[in-house]
Amino acid sequence: MAMIEFTKEEMNGLVYAAREATIRFKRARTEFRKGNEAYSQWTEEALGVKIEDYIRMERSLKVKYEEAFGEEW
Repeated sequence: MAMIEFTKEEMNGLVYAAREATIRFKRARTEFRKGNEAYSQWTEEALGVKIEDYIRMERSLKVKYEEAFGEEW
């Protein structure tokens, strides 16, 4: 597997981006449940999968951060 190096600031940005994506998909799920037509292309299941994917990504990035920088994120 190829290794790509990131600075602390870049890793912080990646973790925050994953967290923000989780929040956005949770909001989308809420709007979907309210019947908001802007989210009609989604299903509850697809939104749930996206939320879980980004939660998993955030956890993974935090582990990689700790491995790379020797401190918890």
